[in-house]
Amino acid sequence: MKSKALLAINAALETGTGVALVLAPSGSTIALLGSPIDSPAGSVITRVLGASLFSLGIACWFSRDEARCLVAAVFVYNVAVVALLIHAFVGLGIWGLALPPAVILHALLTMCCAICIKYPSHMGVTVHGW
Repeated sequence: MKSKALLAINAALETGTGVALVLAPSGSTIALLGSPIDSPAGSVITRVLGASLFSLGIACWFSRDEARCLVAAVFVYNVAVVALLIHAFVGLGIWGLALPPAVILHALLTMCCAICIKYPSHMGVTVHGW
């Protein structure tokens, strides 16, 4: 997968998730983890997370033509998301309908990022200094 397409996919997914978390934090966490946000502080933190994901999506979209550093950052993000969601299920017993697809999707994105980092010629962009 070319990095431009990878970043466009990440942009769409992260901005969409970010908007959902900002507009409906409890509903989004019910879908993902099977549990609502139970406190005002949790709602604020979830909305801050949503704003962060929205920002990541925007960064992905506008960095599609000069991408290697951002692909590396998105790789780390996806690794962390997979680990945290697996821990939520295995370690904490948390489960929601959207959890398995989210783990699979982020694992696939992690592999795509790894390929783009390992084989820069697959990135499909001109990368200066790399």
